[in-house]
Amino acid sequence: MNQSIIVSILASFLSFSNSIAQNLVEGGSKSLLYKSGSAKNAELQISKTETISIEFTTRALELYYIGPTNKMSLNNIEENDDWKLLQICVYDFDKNGVNEIVIAYGDGLTNLKVSIYNRVNKVYKEIGSFEGQENCTIDKNQIIAPYGSQGLFDEYTIRLGEFHKTN
Repeated sequence: MNQSIIVSILASFLSFSNSIAQNLVEGGSKSLLYKSGSAKNAELQISKTETISIEFTTRALELYYIGPTNKMSLNNIEENDDWKLLQICVYDFDKNGVNEIVIAYGDGLTNLKVSIYNRVNKVYKEIGSFEGQENCTIDKNQIIAPYGSQGLFDEYTIRLGEFHKTN
């Protein structure tokens, strides 16, 4: 009898572990998910003339913005055990008609890294970078990133073209 209870609890735990939320960022639009170890290139069309490209290199991913007249490197992410999932999405935080690019990667549990890029004069630059756990949520002009196990979170708000911690 005790063995069946232990097996049942273990099965429930394994089921819970496999059902971890796949999205690292909730609330963005035009999202692309990429699993660590995929070893293949991928693209996200963010507008009629713009694409975000993931190009796999030996043990790393190179992320590029490809626009109508230019191609620029956004980020280079080494493949290691700290992350299992990468998500790229877009969202217009400052409501100026130009989507910011959100790049998040983590293991879906305790490690989450987020970088946000904004385009100014046809060039994207990083306007925010932070860490959290599990996943983060976009809410109007903010990103909310949980940490710890007691409902704690950091809130980041775009102000004067950059993200600032506001709680």
